[in-house]
Amino acid sequence: MNNQLTIALSRDCIESFRRHLAGMGYKVGGDGDRVLCFYHKIAIRTLIKPKPRTVRVSPQFTCPEEYEPGLSNLRRAIEKGEDLSPFMSKRVKQARARDHLLDYWRIHHFHLGSRIEKDGFIGRTRHVLMALVDSQYVYFIGIEDHSKGKDPWYKKKLLTIIHENWPELIAYARLPEGADVHHDHCDEDIKQLRNAGHFIVHKIGDTVYVGPGGLGVLGDGTHIDDRRFADRVLSAVENVETEVVRDWASIRDEAAKQGIFLDANATLSLRDIFLLERQEIGVPIRSNLLYLNIIEPKTGCWFRRYAPPR
Repeated sequence: MNNQLTIALSRDCIESFRRHLAGMGYKVGGDGDRVLCFYHKIAIRTLIKPKPRTVRVSPQFTCPEEYEPGLSNLRRAIEKGEDLSPFMSKRVKQARARDHLLDYWRIHHFHLGSRIEKDGFIGRTRHVLMALVDSQYVYFIGIEDHSKGKDPWYKKKLLTIIHENWPELIAYARLPEGADVHHDHCDEDIKQLRNAGHFIVHKIGDTVYVGPGGLGVLGDGTHIDDRRFADRVLSAVENVETEVVRDWASIRDEAAKQGIFLDANATLSLRDIFLLERQEIGVPIRSNLLYLNIIEPKTGCWFRRYAPPR
């Protein structure tokens, strides 16, 4: 009888992501939603996969002389494909920290110190480099003063520079031709609206953009893209659970034909499902795993389909 099978893939999935985060140096408590949302925030949106990238510089870009050594070090790290985390904000190590510039516009910022400090981060600097990163390039937008009261995180000119030089990078956020807004927000407007949790539309010239960083942030501070990721993963795992329970009898029969005898009262984990799929036992499992692409048997299975490399 199928009801003799015990299966709790959702719990296994959450713990797998939790272990993966622990291996990255993050301790995340709480329920599955929190773990999955935080994973997407850190591993997908914030941290940059080390790989060689080409630097592209905007015509408006200038660098104060005092930061030229630090900028050269950063550029060398980018082009060699080194870990860029030391150049990023120390807040990347804080689970509850928010980065408005990244959340709303997908723009990273990097410090321009000349040497690594004891804490593993490059020396902090008053000015920071604003850059957009994709899988092949790092686009240097500008260097901005981020000392108290300067608030470069809300400067519309950063988005304007991208629009003027690399519009293809934010074309996905462009509204159809003819779209218009009644009020073009200034920097202070953008700051106040973000802090109030409002979704903002920006007009640059004759072009109107929704937030290039995604659909915005929910009232509890969770980015909508992180929330959607968590929902997709949990839904996918629940679908696998349903399929395995439904076809457990046929799976056991197919396994027996191959000399592998599964207990009718089995308790299955993600690792068990992975092993069954590797031995090609049971078409329903195989088809679902091809859909989900569950891998990493040594470190704990996770869903590569929903965590694509940057």
